[in-house]
Amino acid sequence: MARTREWKLVHYAGQRYGELYDLGNDPNEYDNLYASPGAVAHKAEMYRLLTDWMIRTANPMRKPIQDPA
Repeated sequence: MARTREWKLVHYAGQRYGELYDLGNDPNEYDNLYASPGAVAHKAEMYRLLTDWMIRTANPMRKPIQDPA
């Protein structure tokens, strides 16, 4: 999940859906704009923020998961 003062994005790993809310106009999060064509730029910016945060906070000492097969 990523949140700014105006927007909130909820990402579900491995899913094609999520949640995107315009908190300035919808503070109670009733209107999910995730699939809205008018919110594409906001969704992209929120994903950029989420990705940046994940990269900055990743544990560099963590070993990659190995496929047991």
